[in-house]
Amino acid sequence: MSVARARIVRPFAAAAAELALSLAMIRRDLTAAFVPALLFAIAARFAAEGPLVDDLVGLGGCAIYFWLFIYAFCLDNQIEGIDEDRLNKPDRVIPSGRLTLAAARRRRPIVFALFLASGALLGAPLEAAAWALLTALNHHAGWDRHWLTKNLGVVGLGAVAQLSAAWTIAAPGVACPWTWVLALAGTLGAAMLIQDFRDVAGDLALRRRTLPIALGEAPARAICALVLVLLPLILHAALIAGGGVTAIEALFDVVVGAFSLLIARRLWTRRSPREDDRTYRLLPRLYCVELAFAVLLAA
Repeated sequence: MSVARARIVRPFAAAAAELALSLAMIRRDLTAAFVPALLFAIAARFAAEGPLVDDLVGLGGCAIYFWLFIYAFCLDNQIEGIDEDRLNKPDRVIPSGRLTLAAARRRRPIVFALFLASGALLGAPLEAAAWALLTALNHHAGWDRHWLTKNLGVVGLGAVAQLSAAWTIAAPGVACPWTWVLALAGTLGAAMLIQDFRDVAGDLALRRRTLPIALGEAPARAICALVLVLLPLILHAALIAGGGVTAIEALFDVVVGAFSLLIARRLWTRRSPREDDRTYRLLPRLYCVELAFAVLLAA
């Protein structure tokens, strides 16, 4: 390869390597943040009813913003949780040796700056600032140590920032459906309490106050199961207008209801760290299903 050609190719190769690195870091969280945000952005584009070029610009902006949204969080999380990851998740990017801790720390301010800049340029500066603040509170102010701030705080408020930004970026000038946003975000934050059953022993050792530690395992499972039973009823009331129920709305009730009950049943009957992890992994998929139906309901 000639020197001139190498100079042209090198920046693209470096960008591709960085993209692959970021994908490796966020891959476990794509269904929790990236995919549902894009689905809600598609719903916003249906509500906007604009030309195809506006659809492409809006969704392209959302893709960039939400890639940085989850990358910033995961990068900060994995830097601050390196000791725990070496024990519990050695395949992650930093403990596996793919990225050194020093290199990760050098990237952190750059990624956060890019994320905040993308929010400002795309019309969602407040949502970007809110997510950066929640990330800092979670990793540096102890919000990850208590069930209320970890789940209802970071996840619930974070989902509000997520969905609001998706709508604002994809459909500027179209009123955000706040009833939808608050119902989807609130039920996600409450249901996310189920993630804390996977590692009670580890959380006890680290003196965290998760719900099963604070209340005991059986009462905590009962509360979380009740949340999951109520979830489809809350979403029906928030997302579906009064009067007659259309076929899509009825399908929404059936699918979301069945999915929620499946998770509730697993949570109550399959009680081991491994099974609890499998149960939790169903929740981001349910969230994606809810957002997919939001697209259909907005269409």
